[in-house]
Amino acid sequence: MVNETIPTYTGSGTVKLPPYAANDKGLEARLGENGMAIMKTKFLGRNDAGNIIETPQERFYTIARTMAESERQFGMTDAGIDQLTERYYDMFSSLEFLPGGRVITNTGKKDIALFNCYVLPVSDSIDDIYDSVKKAAGIHKQGGGTGYNFSQLRPRGSYVKKSQGVASGPVSFIDQFDLQTAIINSGNRRGANMGILNIDHPDILDFIYAKTSESKLKNFNISVGITDDFMQKVKDKSFYQLVVFEKSENKKPLTIEELKIFIANIEKNKAGADVGEKARPHSLLVNGSLVYNVRTKQEIGRVNSGIVELDATKIFDLIANLAHQTADPGMIFLDRIAEHNPIPSQKLDATNPCGEQPLHPYDACNLGSLNLARFVDGRKIDYQKLERRITDVIRFMDSVNDASVGPIPEIEKSVKNNRRIGLGVMGFADMLISLGIRYDSEEGLKTAEDVMKFINEKAYAVSKDLANEKGPFPNIGISIYKETGEKLRNIQRTTIAPTGSISMLAGVSSGIEPNFAVTFRKNMRGGDSAVYFNSLLEQIAKERGFYSDDLVKKIDENNGTLEGMLEIPEDVRNIVRTAMQISPEWHVRMQAAFQKHVENAVSKTINLPNNATVDDVKGAYLLAWNEKLKGITVYRDGSKSVQVLDLGTTKKKELARGEIEVLEEVMDSKYFKQKTPWGVLHVHVDHNAKGSPKQVFAQLGKAGEVVSADLEAIARLTSVGLRMGATIPHIVAQLEGIGSSKAVPTRDGQISSISDGLAVVLKKYEEIQKSGKKEIDLKELSEKIKETSINGHSEYAENCPTCGAKLKADSGCWSCSANCGFSRC
Repeated sequence: MVNETIPTYTGSGTVKLPPYAANDKGLEARLGENGMAIMKTKFLGRNDAGNIIETPQERFYTIARTMAESERQFGMTDAGIDQLTERYYDMFSSLEFLPGGRVITNTGKKDIALFNCYVLPVSDSIDDIYDSVKKAAGIHKQGGGTGYNFSQLRPRGSYVKKSQGVASGPVSFIDQFDLQTAIINSGNRRGANMGILNIDHPDILDFIYAKTSESKLKNFNISVGITDDFMQKVKDKSFYQLVVFEKSENKKPLTIEELKIFIANIEKNKAGADVGEKARPHSLLVNGSLVYNVRTKQEIGRVNSGIVELDATKIFDLIANLAHQTADPGMIFLDRIAEHNPIPSQKLDATNPCGEQPLHPYDACNLGSLNLARFVDGRKIDYQKLERRITDVIRFMDSVNDASVGPIPEIEKSVKNNRRIGLGVMGFADMLISLGIRYDSEEGLKTAEDVMKFINEKAYAVSKDLANEKGPFPNIGISIYKETGEKLRNIQRTTIAPTGSISMLAGVSSGIEPNFAVTFRKNMRGGDSAVYFNSLLEQIAKERGFYSDDLVKKIDENNGTLEGMLEIPEDVRNIVRTAMQISPEWHVRMQAAFQKHVENAVSKTINLPNNATVDDVKGAYLLAWNEKLKGITVYRDGSKSVQVLDLGTTKKKELARGEIEVLEEVMDSKYFKQKTPWGVLHVHVDHNAKGSPKQVFAQLGKAGEVVSADLEAIARLTSVGLRMGATIPHIVAQLEGIGSSKAVPTRDGQISSISDGLAVVLKKYEEIQKSGKKEIDLKELSEKIKETSINGHSEYAENCPTCGAKLKADSGCWSCSANCGFSRC
């Protein structure tokens, strides 16, 4: 190399733009209203006062010139750099290719990283754990996201020799990473995380249940690390072993003696208990040769020749149940990832937050996406144009590795040694519409395979040419390419990212997802809202002569779909399909079609309608494994109280923040008695004419006045919560399990406080309202996963904090349905 320093160019109004950029007056029109708003809120540079100090032309030129300048170290002339800068600028300005968000935001700033996501190791020592927390804070400070596999952490209840204490388990430490993320905020982007725990870890149940409380792990996506052995045992309806680490990474089966020690240690030393609360029991309960889920009292395993084994089918059912109700956890297929590990000597068991990049410890994902909607000529894909762009795109993305600095030394070293890039696509669904191809069709799958195969092969060829020109990636000697003798510039080259912000910037469908709807509402000043129409469909409607404002209104009232609208030509209705019209099987098959020709992984959401069953979720998981996917995320519409996208237009009064609903003058009530450590609890739950609970009265039969006063306060606060939009599961999640100095056994299980007793009553009330029964036995109810206090069907949809439109699920993240630019993971 001639030099190690790459000049950067900051677009602070001092840059002298060349004529092609200075005269690029059409850029604002190509970006459109939403694209310009996103540029201003997310990407354009600001001064210390927060004022925007550059134009989109300056931002794109800064990025283009910075990456072109990296060629100087390899002998490129000034004229060559000028020509390359112009080509790079053109691929941004035309919106045919956009790099990842960190490249757009951070290029030109001094000593800053240009990558979106990273993976950090988490080793089983307190020093290493908090060292990773510290490093994650440095990453999140620069707007990055992080992934971790926590499987090396010893189980809860394990004896810790150094401190002579008891381990609190992986989930408690995940809380520490989550807290750090909540504190560190980089501008308009908060850090995101992926947490993985392998299916054979003794704390796997604690992990699976970790996000059933909506107040927990708000900054984490979680996925279970699934093995082929586990999936085969699901199919065979057999048992699998839990394991513990002896030394380093040597595993051995968990024995019943070890499990009993864990349980005893938790009971004696209160591992995992909050201050002032009783110790949370171990997730597994042993009775003779049988193993139970302590939460549901369901038999889920056995002791076989002294080894603890779990029923694979029942654990699989539990994962599917919770994913059906809460959208977590997802699945990562560890053996598929290992099969494609380019450095077999290095562990590969964690991904970035959205799952498209399995990464070695301290590696990063350098992302960029081709806008496929811009490569359609008539009813054909323009492969010649696509090939020309790929040639420049791979060179550009390789230079991003040179221009990036930090965010920590270990990552910078890994990036330079592996030179990994992740070229993907966006606008795929829009491309299919332009080609006249239905998304959920064999032709749609073939198109996906063909275009991705072409991109993957061309990316490989360009990387090979760059290796001949600049040299291969330094770690090639320990990679799979050592055996083949191939020389490549980049260790891996293709991936499919969610493209949340950049697809909104380009005004196209995200990643390989179908359009969620073809209309969306955007709130305007003064309380009004406007209906926006998919620009591609609007163009088709105008060309075919069936466009009208009244039609747009009707489509909006039809949940943003064309289904059943006879005034729209049948061929258009057949082609323009939205996410909820597509069956889970077709979602998985489309992900698989792309995965065949993607070296890393594919980030996609398997969208399910609200009435989808748990069996639908299980079917999607099994198909994903059979199709050799590397991971899968399902989202059932309405499966979170944070409803992601509400397509319905039914009018209902929504409470303003802080508004308390006025009670009806006459309401029906249900009465309950519940035994507690402080006496018998008498509870009335009042509900309005629609059957929604709005008020709780509670009294103790015999108790001191202090406890009665506390109970009255709890009941009043519960009532206010219900009248401000909280649900029964929300309230139960806060009250359940609170301990006190007393506990009493009941037919509903042990009750440890008046709050705990009130939670039991509220759960009974909820189930009675759903089932129509007059009485509920919680022992019977505990066999159902509903016991876990999850709000699986909330009617409340979360609004975008930027523009007020609804949010939608997007490959494990949330983004604005109105494409205003807001997104979070």
